[in-house]
Amino acid sequence: MSRRDAREKAMQLLYQLDSQIGDDELQITNFLRERTPLAILDGPEESPADADEAGKAGRREMSESDRAYLQELVRGVKGVEKELDELYGPYLVKWTPERLPRLERVLLRLGTYEIVRNEDVPDSVAINEVVRLTRKYADDEAYSYINAVLGKVSRAIAQPAAPVAESLAEEGISADRSPDAAELAAESQPAAEPDSEFQTELEQESEVELLNGE
Repeated sequence: MSRRDAREKAMQLLYQLDSQIGDDELQITNFLRERTPLAILDGPEESPADADEAGKAGRREMSESDRAYLQELVRGVKGVEKELDELYGPYLVKWTPERLPRLERVLLRLGTYEIVRNEDVPDSVAINEVVRLTRKYADDEAYSYINAVLGKVSRAIAQPAAPVAESLAEEGISADRSPDAAELAAESQPAAEPDSEFQTELEQESEVELLNGE
């Protein structure tokens, strides 16, 4: 599993955490155990049939570094959700973060977090990856406005107004970033068709986990 796959799993876990009430750490632990088991480097190679069954169940083996990256994204986003909403919220048109569809809010939080916190990830990569996930899982119209909003966040972080810079400094977020939003069109990659069943499946999984926990 690659870092791209880890980011996608992080999005799925963030959606789950935003969808159901419960102990976040317990949900994270269960998700990691059931959906992202650690790869056994010296073990027998997984057969194509086993890999296919694991894929259908949403379970993918993951290296320690990718699993650590997944956890960093999930815990990082959860720890500053309010601050992230305040960063991208002003660039929404006729919407507020609270009124956004849940999946789109999760995607905007994830993209904004990577722009402001992950200095080893170029802004263009962070935005492109979230746009790819949006095209795969959200409505057809969603990716264009999410692309635009995250591009504005990138430019604002790179050249913040004084009050914004002070606010970011208080949160420990560096504003010294080089925006690459202009490269988005050239670097965009084709993605799978939007999966309209994704949200329903996640909500069903959340309901099952809640019932099992009672």
